[in-house]
Amino acid sequence: MPMLKLNMESLAKLKGGLVAIMLEKQLGQMARDIEHASDIKDWRKVTLEIRARPVLDMGELDSVEVEFVVTGRVPARVTSSRMITRDDLESPVGQRQLFFQLDAPDNPAQQSLLDDEGDDS
Repeated sequence: MPMLKLNMESLAKLKGGLVAIMLEKQLGQMARDIEHASDIKDWRKVTLEIRARPVLDMGELDSVEVEFVVTGRVPARVTSSRMITRDDLESPVGQRQLFFQLDAPDNPAQQSLLDDEGDDS
C-alpha cells in the first residue's frame, strides 16, 4: 500500500476511518443539541486538534507520533431553586443541610398542607 500524505482527504482513511468517525459523532451531537435546545443561542463548537511530537532513536528522528483529539462543546444547562438551611435531624452529627419545599419551590419556608400525609404516628 502506498504512503499517503496527511491532509483532509487522507484523514478519512487513517486508522480505518476512526478520526472521521470521531469527528462525525461530535458533529451529530452538536446538531442534536441545536435541535433540542434551539432557544439557547450560544455557539456550539467541535474541535479537531492534531498534535505531533518527535520519536527519537539513538538521538535521531525515527518517526513522528501524531494524536488526533476531537472534542465538542455545547452550552451548559442552568437551573436554580430556592432553598433554606436547617439542622438535619436524621444526621447522627447534626449537620446543617440544604432543604427545599416540593410543593412551593419559590418559597422553601412555606408549610405544606401535605406535610403530615402518610405519617402513621
